[in-house]
Amino acid sequence: MGTKESKHSNSVSYEDSVKRVSDVELRRLRDAFKKSAGVGRNFLSRNAFQQDVLCEGVPPKIVDMLYAACGGTQRGISFNDLLCGLVLITRGTQAEKTKFLWNLYCNDAGTFIIKSDYVRNVNLAPFESVSLFAQSERVNFEQFQDWIIKHRNATVLSKWLLSDNCVSLTSELETPTFYQSLAGVTHLEEKDIGDLEKEFWRLKNTSQNGQIDLQFLGPLISPPIPKNALAGLFNAFDENRDGHIDFKELCCGVSAACRGPGVERTRFCFKIFDVDRDGVLSHEETLQMINVLLLVAKENRESQQYKDLTKQLVISDLLEFGQRRSPDGTPSKLTRDNVSLTAEDFMLWTVQCDLRLMQPLLDLIFELCHIVFGLWPQCKHMENDIVRGWLRREERRPYRVGQFWYLITHDWWLSWMQYTQHTAHTCDYCKRTASQRTAVDEALVCDESFNTHSLEQHDSYSLGSGTGSASGSGSASSGISAGRHCGPVRPGPIDNSNLITANPFRNVRTLTGEGGHLKRDTPLVQNHDFELVPKSLWKALNRWYGDNLPLPRQVIQPPNSDVELELYPLNLRILLHQAQPSQTGVGGGTQLGSWGSTVSGGYGVLASGGGYAAIAASSVLQPPKRYLAYTAAFSRLATVRQVGEFLCEQLRLKSEDIRLWHVPQLDNGAILLEEDAMCLKELLIRDNDQLLLEIRNKDLTWPEELGSLATAQSGQGSGTPGDRRRLTRSSIMSVHAPGATGLHNLGNTCFMNAALQVLFNTQPLAQYFQREMHRFEVNAANKLGTKGQLAMRYAELLKEVWTATTRSVAPLKLRFCVNKYAPQFAGGGQHDSQELLEWLLDALHEDLNRVMEKPYSELKDSNGRPDKIVAAEAWSQHHARNQSIIIDLFYGQLKSKVSCLGCEHESVRFDPFSLLSLPLPVENYVYFEVLVILLDGSVPIKYGFRLNSDCKYSHLKHKLSTMCSLPPNLMLVCELWNSQIRQVLNDDEKLRTQSAKELYVYQLPEQSVRTRSNSGLSMHIEQGLKDIQRSSALITSAQDSLSSLSTLQTSSNRASSRVLCNGHVSSLEVEGEAEVGTDVSQCNSNSNYNPIVSTYSGNGSGDNQVHELLPDEAGKVSRCFGKRECMPHSLFCFKSFRTFLA
Repeated sequence: MGTKESKHSNSVSYEDSVKRVSDVELRRLRDAFKKSAGVGRNFLSRNAFQQDVLCEGVPPKIVDMLYAACGGTQRGISFNDLLCGLVLITRGTQAEKTKFLWNLYCNDAGTFIIKSDYVRNVNLAPFESVSLFAQSERVNFEQFQDWIIKHRNATVLSKWLLSDNCVSLTSELETPTFYQSLAGVTHLEEKDIGDLEKEFWRLKNTSQNGQIDLQFLGPLISPPIPKNALAGLFNAFDENRDGHIDFKELCCGVSAACRGPGVERTRFCFKIFDVDRDGVLSHEETLQMINVLLLVAKENRESQQYKDLTKQLVISDLLEFGQRRSPDGTPSKLTRDNVSLTAEDFMLWTVQCDLRLMQPLLDLIFELCHIVFGLWPQCKHMENDIVRGWLRREERRPYRVGQFWYLITHDWWLSWMQYTQHTAHTCDYCKRTASQRTAVDEALVCDESFNTHSLEQHDSYSLGSGTGSASGSGSASSGISAGRHCGPVRPGPIDNSNLITANPFRNVRTLTGEGGHLKRDTPLVQNHDFELVPKSLWKALNRWYGDNLPLPRQVIQPPNSDVELELYPLNLRILLHQAQPSQTGVGGGTQLGSWGSTVSGGYGVLASGGGYAAIAASSVLQPPKRYLAYTAAFSRLATVRQVGEFLCEQLRLKSEDIRLWHVPQLDNGAILLEEDAMCLKELLIRDNDQLLLEIRNKDLTWPEELGSLATAQSGQGSGTPGDRRRLTRSSIMSVHAPGATGLHNLGNTCFMNAALQVLFNTQPLAQYFQREMHRFEVNAANKLGTKGQLAMRYAELLKEVWTATTRSVAPLKLRFCVNKYAPQFAGGGQHDSQELLEWLLDALHEDLNRVMEKPYSELKDSNGRPDKIVAAEAWSQHHARNQSIIIDLFYGQLKSKVSCLGCEHESVRFDPFSLLSLPLPVENYVYFEVLVILLDGSVPIKYGFRLNSDCKYSHLKHKLSTMCSLPPNLMLVCELWNSQIRQVLNDDEKLRTQSAKELYVYQLPEQSVRTRSNSGLSMHIEQGLKDIQRSSALITSAQDSLSSLSTLQTSSNRASSRVLCNGHVSSLEVEGEAEVGTDVSQCNSNSNYNPIVSTYSGNGSGDNQVHELLPDEAGKVSRCFGKRECMPHSLFCFKSFRTFLA
């Protein structure tokens, strides 16, 4: 009965429901529905309906009935049905509510109410059921309607629904929203605050540290704000002096600087110059004020009245003002050497001064709040003055290198000028010229549509449609508003499509925001085809109108030339390599394991039997294919390093993992760009050229490198990668030291390259191979070596390294030889460089061993002979079998002695060696970052220091104590997670490296001794977390509540107390009650301890209980849900602060 999904009990339509609620209420209900339903959901579930629409205390049966009656189904209830139900319940007529009740209780056919079902569902009293069903067991709608009107209190639903004071859709006692509260204490409207909030978060998200501080805000507002006034303006916004501007401070500052009366705006300017905030401008501050006012007036005003104004004239005007302010004509205290102004004198001087020096600064700050901080102009005429004034100031200032200017098509600019220009129907704002306006007049607007600044009118102002501003003719009551229909319409989004050419690569992602290629077939002329606006002004116009094609251009300074705006940057195509599957070569050679077949993603390399490893021509793979991946625009003065860093930042690559190649047009070759300091113009890179972005493979190989090597070795191509490098003037003129040549990584071959570089720079060995002396000593018959192959490949590589004109060469042949004769180093894995070096020395020695047939020899025992004789004899025997340049340079002897414990006989031997291992000490330190939060409410400070990983948190406290002057016993070390304390760290715990940079230290108050009987909660946590609140009132209440804990249990017997002070337990044996209190107070008086006292009886039962600190358990925390940076002081709210007594 009334619970099936098919039954819809609402008799109010959606269109009628919308008419019965206001726009604000409808918007609030929509937002609440979206929040309760979830992101992307169009239906509200039954549980959400019970929790958010009704309440937890409503019986489930009633919930089901109301849910179905409002149109709820298994999918949920839509917003339209929910709105109809809420409107009927809160604002429906008596007939509609009666019909609603009838639909709840009637049968499925909607014709009758059956007595048994009705009584069972509503628990009707017997006498009420008799009056309703006196004539029959079922009643129709007319009978039910007459009965329910007479017996409104018969059921709970009828009593609640038909009462005069039923629930309302909007409560008059609702807590005002954040925007309403902030609008109530400022001169801003709710929509203004919403606009400022959007720009505030955009600025905050673009800041490196996530804060709007002076370092971030300076480049945005200076220029036009003078540098000597930058800190003062920032401090005028930063009321709490915490080093950054929060949202509340931004709104209050913008309100005072733009929308407030003249007195408030002048007071804001006074804050700019009152650096020490003592309410008086000292002589130095007054001189600073004069310099700033003169600089702003001469730069920002077109009038000639400030042209001849000097600092001395302003000081003279101040002295005359001081004389006029002196009572009874007494001499003024102001002199040229001591000019100071109070706040009252400052505001009077700005009004009475004939120079009107303050007005240019007021206009500048007024424009700044609209252009930079995101405040919307209150009328189109004000917008014109703001934009034109800002633009004229920037155009008079010379270009700065690196500055960005944006192009706007001249057609759109003309339509904007016509829309915002002053018309015959002028308003109070337009009647006053820039030099005549006072501070209070700039908030006046032209008509009511802008003055009310309602949401709907503001939305039409921001949508950028021409018809939006002409809507609402029925509410227009002034001639000005009516004239807007026939006047210029509001321009749409900024469209610069007529300035650019068609993009043939529109489907390719662009990495830069140049917007497009400007037309070259017809020269573009400023003020005829386009207008230039600075970056800050473009952002403001984009907020107000929107855009679909920004065209930023950068200011550059070519060598030996003046600064200029680069209208035509180089548009380059960025190529990448296509990933290729691994392939296996075919041919008559022997495959070189996994490294040869899978190196760098499938470059097959085979070994032939021609004496050394070679590449089979039939198995060589072509270099990887290239494809157009991105497009990007760069200045012709951009260096190779800057281009590489930009691409790395955009594609999240490491600079050491990329290389740039220039691929000229109509040429399949590529030129490696090695000169990082050279610009694109010097490298002859032209517009629409191609740059190949080569990304190093995971095995540290370069795709172009291996492809070129394979092609060159197979004879299918000419030249090597070194031949294709651009020989620039810098590389030709530079002095290339012999041997200063690198080795290419052929796939995790760093270990081999390191060993080879060591040998290459061993001068005697290098000279031996450079003079080709190895050719006379190659031992091809030695079976222990490589038959001379390693020595020959090593000699070829060394000669190439010491005579190369390029920066690096590829040790490909030597790598093949190593793989063939030392397969343990194959496979493309990482190996120990020392092991390879040892193998190289041994293999080179065997290839260059002068002994063709090694004689047999037996080493004699030392028999107590001198070490010198035994060593010479051992070396002679070793030299008889091994003679080479390697033995001469790298081999030595190690002495080993073996002593017999029984007969004390000693045997001494001298063994040859080539390598010695040198162990390096490893530091076992961990870097910690700790944020210290003090009780005085000051800005938390982060400290960094190093500690041994074996230390404990007690050492951390002592180390931190030397840096922040906070006693260790007043520190509470915590780990925080998701703005909650996850764990309190004890002094005896070992340092945790995983949370080394996530530690927080709270200052603890110096409290008296606390006790807690029969409680397992951690008093240390309670002391740290309860009293950690910044409010002194809360701390005082906590101290008063805990003062009762100092009472100790006493008895007539002898009692002893155990005092826990910083983890140390001290026993105090006392007689009587007074002595216990004396000893405890003595312990409390010690500022170095924060003790916890527990008592136990000395009756010998062994039932002693000590209430110790339990670091696992958490105390109750009082949390503040108000945010100081975004809530007025009157809106701070705290949960109830409760103290739990044991």
